Amino acid sequence: MNSTQRKIHLISWIAIALAGSLFLFFTIKNLHFNAKKITETQKPLSRPFLKTNNNDLIELFLYASKIEIIVKSSLKTPSAVVYTIDKNEKKGDLLGQVSAAGSYVFPTQNPVFGVLIFDPIKEETITKLSF
Repeated sequence: MNSTQRKIHLISWIAIALAGSLFLFFTIKNLHFNAKKITETQKPLSRPFLKTNNNDLIELFLYASKIEIIVKSSLKTPSAVVYTIDKNEKKGDLLGQVSAAGSYVFPTQNPVFGVLIFDPIKEETITKLSF
């Protein structure tokens, strides 16, 4: 390599480094890393709820056509799914999936008598809470 090629090589690597830095900056500037923490005083949805119940892992609020589940701390399993419980204390409709601590709102159509958080991979019940 002669001196002209070395200069071009140096300039091209500097340009690649600057372009890569700008690309990374504009890629991550719109990401939101503000994870909210759940506290015991977190309020449910603003509408009045019909029933409520809680344990050390979750807090439930039943509304006319929705159910709100507040997970107080992160679950140990990443694949936890939520089912409703029918009046015979058996697994009912599938509501959705929960994982991290936070508030989850699911629509309901049938009468809800409680919820069951279940791990389908290990096939074990994580928690069961009735109204």
